[in-house]
Amino acid sequence: MSNRLGSAASPGRSECRVYPCFRGGTMRATLHRLIKATILLVIIATASQASAERFDEGDIRGDYVFTFDGSAGGAPVAAVGRFFADGKGNLLNGSRILVVGGGKLDQSFTCTYVVRSDGWGAADCPVVGSPAESFSFVVFKHGEEAYLVGTTQGITIRGNVVRQR
Repeated sequence: MSNRLGSAASPGRSECRVYPCFRGGTMRATLHRLIKATILLVIIATASQASAERFDEGDIRGDYVFTFDGSAGGAPVAAVGRFFADGKGNLLNGSRILVVGGGKLDQSFTCTYVVRSDGWGAADCPVVGSPAESFSFVVFKHGEEAYLVGTTQGITIRGNVVRQR
């Protein structure tokens, strides 16, 4: 015996007793397909939005703070600091506290930087009282943050940069 909601005599349609049946499956199956399609659309929209984001030197503008750690010549290194980015390829008024092997140094610096449209960038930084340093970085969150690594020979560091608000 069969009714609109299905019966035990209709194999494979037992869910029709609990969920109304639709063409091609149950309401539950339809809901699952709808959820999967929605998730797929969100992923596609997010990916296309992320790939559409373009960067340049103007995205690095304002006051920033940073931290990094690693090693230099086999000694542990850590630093915290700040700088101002003019949005035209210059980091100005940079200052940091650098600790190398337990010894503390107060340093100032300026840098020049470039940013590619995909968010990758490079900076060259003369540091007062020390050899110049070079960094590679990747910008994200519309220039609000960046990850960096040191590219100076003999120095291995990694760090984060965040725009101050």
